[in-house]
Amino acid sequence: MATTTYTASMGAASEGARARVPIKQKRTPGAKKLRLKELPPFTRQLAAMLSSGMPVVQTLEALEEQTSSKLMQKVIADLRV
Repeated sequence: MATTTYTASMGAASEGARARVPIKQKRTPGAKKLRLKELPPFTRQLAAMLSSGMPVVQTLEALEEQTSSKLMQKVIADLRV
């Protein structure tokens, strides 16, 4: 599992101080096999739903139900976890 570092500001009290928080990245099986034609509609729908104020988990559940690709459904389900 790959690990990257996220740098977060500590707020006004410790201005200039930054904390380094390690973040574990999980690889989603099958994500590289997605067809390029499936990704733009997914991202447009995702952006529209999120900008309307829909919660992330609810948005991903709705997109998972709407897609006909089994692989895309699996990738979206892995994103929700």
